[in-house]
Amino acid sequence: MISLLAIINLNAQKDIKWGERFYDILDDCQAAEIVAQDNNGFYMWYCLQEYKGEGEFELNYYVARSDHNLNVDKIVRIEFPHPTFKIEQTWRAGDCVGFILSRTTEDKQPPAKRTKKQKEQVVEKTGTANLYTQFFHLRDMRLMDKPEKFKSFRYFAKEGEKPYLFNFSENKTKLAFAFFEKDTAGAKAVQVEVFDERMRMLWDRKHVLKISNPEYQIHDISVNNQGTETLLAIRSYTTGKKVQHTDSKAHLIWLTQYEQRQYEQQIEKAWPTDIKCAFNLEGDYLMAGYYGKNADKPKLAQGSFAYKYDQRRGYLKNSSTIDFKEYETDEMVKEGLPKPSDQTAKIKTLVSMIGSNLVMIGEQEFKSTIIPPKRRGEEPTGEDAMYYRDIMITNIAKNGTITSNSYIPKRQKDFAGKEAYNSFAMARDRYGIYIMFNDHIKNYDNNAFTPVKCYNGDKMRTQVNFVQVFSDGSYRWSKAFDTKQMKMPFFKTLYLTTTSKILFFSRFQDHNILGEFEIR
Repeated sequence: MISLLAIINLNAQKDIKWGERFYDILDDCQAAEIVAQDNNGFYMWYCLQEYKGEGEFELNYYVARSDHNLNVDKIVRIEFPHPTFKIEQTWRAGDCVGFILSRTTEDKQPPAKRTKKQKEQVVEKTGTANLYTQFFHLRDMRLMDKPEKFKSFRYFAKEGEKPYLFNFSENKTKLAFAFFEKDTAGAKAVQVEVFDERMRMLWDRKHVLKISNPEYQIHDISVNNQGTETLLAIRSYTTGKKVQHTDSKAHLIWLTQYEQRQYEQQIEKAWPTDIKCAFNLEGDYLMAGYYGKNADKPKLAQGSFAYKYDQRRGYLKNSSTIDFKEYETDEMVKEGLPKPSDQTAKIKTLVSMIGSNLVMIGEQEFKSTIIPPKRRGEEPTGEDAMYYRDIMITNIAKNGTITSNSYIPKRQKDFAGKEAYNSFAMARDRYGIYIMFNDHIKNYDNNAFTPVKCYNGDKMRTQVNFVQVFSDGSYRWSKAFDTKQMKMPFFKTLYLTTTSKILFFSRFQDHNILGEFEIR
């Protein structure tokens, strides 16, 4: 069952150390990340949509360095060779930070009339993906050499999906990469490649998928710390009207350089809506996720599942499912918004913890669209906005049994370019997961969560919350600060320092500022 989080010490604000204000980066910021620290301080990169003249804009990347007092002392612009390059992954590699850069070109589709039924179907996009690596030297604050292309391939992907996946091992020393490909006969296979921290390929393998369902999607990839084993979590489904959802299955593929195993799981009277895979610290591997049971609302998460497999022999050791219990209704439901149990949930991470249990973190989200009026003269209803609601926490015990589903309540609405302040940010180690997010200050009455407003990026009415999730899936929630006086909403990137402090940055008037507090 889902348990309601008791708000503990909510009014006890964190003792935050602030740096000096620095260069404005958030008004048109597309992405940002705090990536490293050394004896000189902390490093972050960010991407700005900047005006270049004559009505045109361009994406520019920057790296900023702050000292240990959180004062930014140097900012350099990164001159990537092509303006369409995007940073996909970052990692620490010795004295450098590594970047994986992408440049994709989507094929133009010939104009054609589509029937109503065709318009309802998910469109498959095709194109060319080019992937590069480049390293940034931290001490010298400069790019090293030119980007090196390590992959170029023809991709196909459903609309809204990425044509490839990356993921690091738990110790951040190995990187796994996967993408679908088709042979001349149209058969689908998945290509898996494993690299070390300097992006030297350790091994690769192609796996021909044996899936009876006509459509499927890679949801996750995982690699162990040694780089010898990988996992792929794949969701399949059919497009037939009667079996579209009930015939959906979860698939787990285990690959090494020399061996492969493929598993297929049908959840009883349900179907997977989202899935992840991971190795625990003992080497066993798991597939976990959310499932739905309502054919009228097939994408809605109504419970969580987990499957655990033996690392040596590959047999299924345990399986577990738990329904989400209806846990609240609030005044916002009267406004026509879905109840929490009626919303799509996306998994953000599946983390191996000390004790060999795993913790899965997800988030409820749904999109609201403008509905045209039924009759002439009537006003349209709804609005174009993305809603981000409760953070979901699922604990999976060492034996593969789900012991708890719980949630952290929040209310956020994203429109008009406020996406940088919505959802949440995470940092983690093997002992815990650390979460920060913005919410509307009126949703907190004394020591109780009382949802009355959706947070929409308002600088004057923000409460910034901090959640520490422990290795057993339990957690503690406290207020980091509010913006009544400081007017500094949190920008969603976190960094866990070597001294076990949380480093973050916020918006202050027309500039930015770094903040830091101790984990207690």
